Amino acid sequence: MTGILKVDTIQSSGGTTGLTIDSSGRMFTPARPAFYIRKTGGTTTFGTGVIQWNDVVFDTASAWDSTNYRYNCPVAGLYWVNVSVHNTTNQRTGLWLRKSGADYLFGFNRNISGGYEGQAVISAIMECTASDYIDVKGDNPASAGYFNNNAAMQVMFMG
Repeated sequence: MTGILKVDTIQSSGGTTGLTIDSSGRMFTPARPAFYIRKTGGTTTFGTGVIQWNDVVFDTASAWDSTNYRYNCPVAGLYWVNVSVHNTTNQRTGLWLRKSGADYLFGFNRNISGGYEGQAVISAIMECTASDYIDVKGDNPASAGYFNNNAAMQVMFMG
C-alpha cells in the first residue's frame, strides 16, 4: 500500500508541535534535547573527580543536574557529545567522558616543556536510554590539568 501524507505540522493530542515541514521540505523538531555547559570562575584543578561545570549557557530539555554536574538524558536516542578542557603551561590534562558512571571515552593532552598550553578534546556519539546520564571525570592523580583563567569558551561540555 502506498500513499502521500500532506501535512505541514504534526502535533500531539494535547496540541504540542512535534514536527514542522516548511515549503522547501526542511524539517524542524522544536523539542530536540541540547545543552551547552561551561566552567567559569578562574583557574581550577580537577584531579580525579567529576568536573564541576557551573555555567549553563543553554539546556533545551532542563536536564542538567547542577548538584551532580551531569546531563540526565531525557529521551532514548543518539547523543553527540563534545568536551573541551584547556590546560596551562607544562601540565597534563586527562579526562573521561562517562555514561551512567562508566568510562566511555578518554581524552588527553600533555605539555611538559617549552611553555606551551593545550586542549584535551573528546567528541563522541553515544547511544543512551532515558535513564542514562553523561558526565566528565578528571584523570589527573596529581591534580594537574588546569582550566584557563580567562576564557570559558575553552572549557566546555555540550551535546
